[in-house]
Amino acid sequence: MVDEYKDAIAKAENELEQLIALHGQTEKRIANLRLTLNGLRQLAAANDLLEGPGILEISSPATVMRELGFTDSIRQILKAKSPLYSSQIKAELVNLGFDPLRYDNFMAAVNIVLKRLITNGEVDTTKDRDGNTRFAYVPTEQQRFERVAQAVAKKKKKS
Repeated sequence: MVDEYKDAIAKAENELEQLIALHGQTEKRIANLRLTLNGLRQLAAANDLLEGPGILEISSPATVMRELGFTDSIRQILKAKSPLYSSQIKAELVNLGFDPLRYDNFMAAVNIVLKRLITNGEVDTTKDRDGNTRFAYVPTEQQRFERVAQAVAKKKKKS
């Protein structure tokens, strides 16, 4: 009976480990697809394809940006492409359709959001060899907890 429990626990831990890995991959893929769709929407809008016959109806980049917002756009960029320098994040925002001229200091706006995301524990920083700061997405607390649980389970298996 004890062996059956141990087997069930091992199977459940293994499945949980696989699902956590899949969840992280899925979240990154979703972020990548959102960025891709935003870029495609911009191309379609620039070529007047959004309302053409036979073209799948999609939202304009301006609508997408209004729905997603500045901070969420930065989150999505970092989920898809971490780690990045703030200048790379700025370039990605411009690619998504944000107009830097709408801001008094676009780079300062990016850095203010990054600072807030760091304070909230959503973003972490690392330094490159030259001392330049790179920003990386930090998984949610639930994901961090599950990864710690995973590591503990692996240590128990080894001992």
